[in-house]
Amino acid sequence: MTPPSVPQNVKAIPGNNSVTLTWEAPSSSGTWTAAGFDIVVKGPTHTRFGNILESSDSTLTSYVFNKALVDNIETGVNGEVTEFQIRAVSRQGMTSNYLFSSWVTVTVTVGVPAAIADSALTVTPGVAKLDLSWTAPSGNGSAVSGYDVHATSSTSVADDAAVQTGAYSAGWKAVSRSGTTASQSITGLTNTAHRVRVRAKNTHGNGDWVLGTGTPTAPTGPATLWSGTLTVKALTDNDIFGCNNAETAQASKCSTASTLTDDDFTLSGTTWEITRVLGTVSPGDLTVRFNNDVQTALDGYNVCVGTTALAFSSASHTGSNNQAAWSSTVTSGWSAGDTVSLRIATSCAQQTRSTNANLSALTAGSATSSTGTFTNFSIGTFGAATTTYTASVANARTHVKLTPTVADTGKATVGVRKGTQGSFTTVTSGQASSALALDVGANTFVVRVTAEDTTRTKDYTVTVTRRAAQTLSTNANLSGLTAGSSTSSTGTFTDFSIGTFGASTTTYTASVANDQTHVKLTPTVADTGKATVGVRKGTSGNFSSVTDGTASGALVLDVGANTLVVRVTAEDTTRTKDYTVTVTRRAAQTLSTNANLSGLTAGSSTSSTGTFTNFSIGTFGASTTTYTASVANAQTHVKLTPTVADTGKATVGVRKGSQGSFTTVTSGQASGAIALDVGSNTLVVRVTAEDGSTTKDYTVTITRQAAVQNT
Repeated sequence: MTPPSVPQNVKAIPGNNSVTLTWEAPSSSGTWTAAGFDIVVKGPTHTRFGNILESSDSTLTSYVFNKALVDNIETGVNGEVTEFQIRAVSRQGMTSNYLFSSWVTVTVTVGVPAAIADSALTVTPGVAKLDLSWTAPSGNGSAVSGYDVHATSSTSVADDAAVQTGAYSAGWKAVSRSGTTASQSITGLTNTAHRVRVRAKNTHGNGDWVLGTGTPTAPTGPATLWSGTLTVKALTDNDIFGCNNAETAQASKCSTASTLTDDDFTLSGTTWEITRVLGTVSPGDLTVRFNNDVQTALDGYNVCVGTTALAFSSASHTGSNNQAAWSSTVTSGWSAGDTVSLRIATSCAQQTRSTNANLSALTAGSATSSTGTFTNFSIGTFGAATTTYTASVANARTHVKLTPTVADTGKATVGVRKGTQGSFTTVTSGQASSALALDVGANTFVVRVTAEDTTRTKDYTVTVTRRAAQTLSTNANLSGLTAGSSTSSTGTFTDFSIGTFGASTTTYTASVANDQTHVKLTPTVADTGKATVGVRKGTSGNFSSVTDGTASGALVLDVGANTLVVRVTAEDTTRTKDYTVTVTRRAAQTLSTNANLSGLTAGSSTSSTGTFTNFSIGTFGASTTTYTASVANAQTHVKLTPTVADTGKATVGVRKGSQGSFTTVTSGQASGAIALDVGSNTLVVRVTAEDGSTTKDYTVTITRQAAVQNT
């Protein structure tokens, strides 16, 4: 027979003169049916466990134990350490046969603070620090008197492991604090993941831990901010070694390069100067002084003495907070004349410095002045292994900029120099150098990349040839000039004559009708591709550029003379030549209203194609508008010959009958043949004056006699 398995996840949660025991059901009831739980307790003065619960409820998962008598002894009192045991019970049907699991034992101190809730702990990363805040838990009968705060970057130490006094990386390290403020800043941390734990405490003991995690952020500056070599000097004060700008002897000052090879650096645009590096022989403390407030500005960085790291965030600060000091043994062995490697860096671990001195890209741009716009030009296809490049630019390009990009970003540095000698000017990787002057002919530029190890270098050479100046053309002639006019700026432009063109003829005239309101000029330069041309209306103002051989924009024509100037500028930009075209737009005319005829005759024929012989319609007069005549029956067709009085302006037409359209007739010429019916035939001659609206009708009634009947 198999007994039940033990209750799972048993916890004793302290309260005020009480304990809440919680658990989860066993994973198995064994052979028989689950029948409940047994709980026993033993206080600090008990010699054995007393039975406080024999429950037949197998679904029970908690029990609140208030201050009570067990075996006639009071237990569960605040401050007492109490043990609880619980076991699962199974039963064979309704018999008195039972099976029991093993006992599970938990110990609790009654009345200690409740655990801080997981959700109540906030961990906020900062530069080289974690800022913690939490909500205070219940004190359980005695007020919370403080908190324990621990941190570690170790990934192997257990959550409940004991605290130690070493580095955060070695195990749980306590943060020095006092008071009941529910917050804590943990400083001096590396940029790696950290675990933190916090618990409340009161007069009865410690509550349970609440756990959290966070990763401090790295400083925004470079990984290595500064490095230098200190040649240790014996300073005025006894047992003090290093360098100090306050020393009388120049050789002992940190600003002396032979003592401290470098004494300044820049961070976020601020220049920092190291004015004091002091080490004591006993116990070996280190003090570094700056020209700026160092209290938080360098958090995340360490002073590296060799590979020993002294974090700025854990330093003490004196001297208007511009001095950082550490209690350490790092300087205990210093003596005058020693050389010490110092750095300010995020990590003091020994690193292998890169030897990569390659570029990943190199481009060039030229301009017509040092402050002009630089336009890229080709120096050939770039390759990291290709170290020589050539290019040629026009004489007008007087300056060049090179843009080198290092392959080892953030580690390698790069500089540019003109010529094969002299110092290099530092260039920021990926950005253009300053403007470098180009001489006429070949110009050698050297781009030097220095690897992180500072010893490996690689030179890339760019030879840029600036071509010699050319003699520019002075030809400002036209080879052609035409003109076209239109009745609107957007209408169809029809060429008109301005006279015979000649390159040496610079004045032309033309006249256009009043309805021609716009003109376009089409100039063609003789020096194609070099000379430029523009057009202007009038004798002053700016010229509008015109593409050689194409029409200008539409120019408005005023009534009367319009002076249009075509200016040709030679390639040398100084020689110009003007061609003047004077276009006269004629004034508008008053149109004639004369719709009179000056003559009207008639002729008849025996067929439409026969010979027409004039016959009388009566005496003509311009004011007489009706005429009559009679013709023999044999005369089958008639032609009328009207002559307008306003020759060249008025028009005339003929119609048979009182309706229908008129057939145009040329003034002074016969109309087409008009068939004559037997009897009366009304023929109308209509004259239309030049104005197009004034008309006058002349009516000719011709009677064709009936045929004669033979008897």
